[in-house]
Amino acid sequence: LGYSVSAHIGIVLIGLIIIIIVAGLLARLFAYIRSFPDTWSRYRLISGSKDCLKYLTLGYAAFTAGDIKKAYAFASRADSKLPDTYHRGLVLSLKAQIAKHQGAHHEHRQILAQLADMKDIGVIGLKGILEQQMTSGQGYNAQLFLDDYLSKYKNKSWLLKYEYALALYNQKWARAFKILHDKKSNDIFKPATKKSDKVALLALQAEDYMRDNQSNNAIRALKQMKNTDPDFVPAITRLASLYIDCDKISYARSVLQDGWSRKPHVDIIYLWDRVFQKRCKITEKSKRSLARLNWFKKLISAHPHAAEGYIALAQVAMEEQAWPTARQALENAENYTQSAQLFYLWADYEDKVSQDQLAIHAYLRKAAQAGPEKKWICFQTGRIYAKWSPIAMPHGSFNTIRWDFPDKNEQFKVKSDNKSQNKTAYIDILET
Repeated sequence: LGYSVSAHIGIVLIGLIIIIIVAGLLARLFAYIRSFPDTWSRYRLISGSKDCLKYLTLGYAAFTAGDIKKAYAFASRADSKLPDTYHRGLVLSLKAQIAKHQGAHHEHRQILAQLADMKDIGVIGLKGILEQQMTSGQGYNAQLFLDDYLSKYKNKSWLLKYEYALALYNQKWARAFKILHDKKSNDIFKPATKKSDKVALLALQAEDYMRDNQSNNAIRALKQMKNTDPDFVPAITRLASLYIDCDKISYARSVLQDGWSRKPHVDIIYLWDRVFQKRCKITEKSKRSLARLNWFKKLISAHPHAAEGYIALAQVAMEEQAWPTARQALENAENYTQSAQLFYLWADYEDKVSQDQLAIHAYLRKAAQAGPEKKWICFQTGRIYAKWSPIAMPHGSFNTIRWDFPDKNEQFKVKSDNKSQNKTAYIDILET
């Protein structure tokens, strides 16, 4: 239009740079405005998580200290600080413990149900609800509840532990035995525990068969029990006792001899004498006495280094008034043990043979100073039993009776005979 415009190249470049910078700043400002909601959410999440963790820590500390009111206040504050989309497992866990302590059973159950629906930590809620129902004697309802979650947690090996506890609680021995055979149970139970529990379950199955007068099935279960653990004395004695009751004396003798050769035990001695009483047809007293002594010598020959055998022979010899044999047996036993039972037998022998009061008192002092002898003891309560049983009564714990020294169980406090213990005995399996 008649104008001539000219510009310095440096000024043009500076202008372009300014324009680019301003455009970049405007673009960043626009992007910040667009992302502000997400940024604010992240800030709230981080800040709320820190506050929640702080209040949770304070809440657990207050709960441990017994200040339930403060613990509940801290739990509520932690819950309010945590964003809605964040995982609330720890908060719910603390609230569940507080509700349980306060006796708010309905609220406790509701919180546990929320936890059970969280697949990653559902074990917390499942365990709590099962304990609640088993403690209140609702074993059937507990099984129904667990069945609802089997499909949801079907690939979780830990769920077998709950199925196993409930099977024992509801006395479904075959179901419990099947669970122990599941390959996934190897991730939960130690091999020794599985073996021991299988033996106890087979004993319970045999008891059920005996109540139903199914002797053959009972014998089959006890044979399987013995094959599972050939050195377990109750497996030997139970099978031999059933053989005796069924008049299968030769089978009983074979089982007892084999068991004694593996592991001499005082429980075998009584049954060995029962076999003799059933087997021996001699009526003349002197010949019968000699036969009985020889019978017990046969038992000793199966394991000649067992003090229990010589003590048993000494007792029989004293009953039959075979004093030389009794003395020899006591001397042989003294080579293998210094037990109170042996010294009491010595005192009884001296009282009946020599009436030597000094010797009698000396043996009685030795007996009093001797250490404790092994007994059948429930390792859960310290209670002593005359014989092994798969269920320790009256508290009803499963497979807790062991052959051990009483002093090893002094740390266990013997529980009272409260019937409510039967409801909680199997819950201990969940703690294992």
